[in-house]
Amino acid sequence: MVSCGLGIDYKSDGIKSSNAIALNWDDGHIKDVIGLSRRMLYMRDNSDTIAVTARYGGWLIDSIAVYEERNYLPHPKIVRSVYGLSKADKRKIVTRRCFEKRHLWLTTEVKGNELTFISPMTDMHDDRKAIIYLSKGDYTDSIKIIQSGFLLGKKNNVYSPIDIWPHVLEAPASGGKTEATTRGTTWWIEKIVFYHDIKRTGKDEFIFSDSDKEKRLRTQRCDTTVRYVTIKNEGKNIDISVSANKTGRRRCFMIVLRCNNRCSYFDGMQAAE
Repeated sequence: MVSCGLGIDYKSDGIKSSNAIALNWDDGHIKDVIGLSRRMLYMRDNSDTIAVTARYGGWLIDSIAVYEERNYLPHPKIVRSVYGLSKADKRKIVTRRCFEKRHLWLTTEVKGNELTFISPMTDMHDDRKAIIYLSKGDYTDSIKIIQSGFLLGKKNNVYSPIDIWPHVLEAPASGGKTEATTRGTTWWIEKIVFYHDIKRTGKDEFIFSDSDKEKRLRTQRCDTTVRYVTIKNEGKNIDISVSANKTGRRRCFMIVLRCNNRCSYFDGMQAAE
């Protein structure tokens, strides 16, 4: 077994934890024996629910680390609480494939090979976080959850059937990627706007066709590349990435998602070599 640490530094409380993934090697390749569909989840400031699936069975949850703001302390700060699952709970997950428990603000449910996470509305101005540690034999993996803080540029009492989050990608010249989620699934991609410069003084638009719209709504999937932007979507999850920028000029683009008369916008910026 070889281990590799993915460092996560929470400067708000001075605690540095390692979101560690143990790697099993099979013929020189990493063998993932859990098969999580996603390892990074974003939740909105209102009550939200999001799910992750595991391709294989036989895994269990070892522990859950939850970060919460404690305003009532003499010096308010983010504190980290780690909850280890009991042997009975672990046995229940492995044998019956079911589990449900709330730790501070986060509720975790297991049904079959699906993990569902539920959070209530937050009034924190800072993001709050949680990490779920899973294992299967010597292999370990983890899911990081970030719930956006209250009033992060959002209008109160306005419901959007799209509400993409995060809604910004700031990529280096070598390329980058953002894993985002949407509130609902009844949206489609209307267009991508490519600006001539970062001041957005000129633009070119790529308009998606009606057949693209119908396919996205019917299959709940999208996999397309337009110029230097690649969009991969399944259900509520949408990954947006950009290729390396060797043009010598910074890039700027905007993706417009539509659901009937409502739109949601994703802004991208990229440095240049």
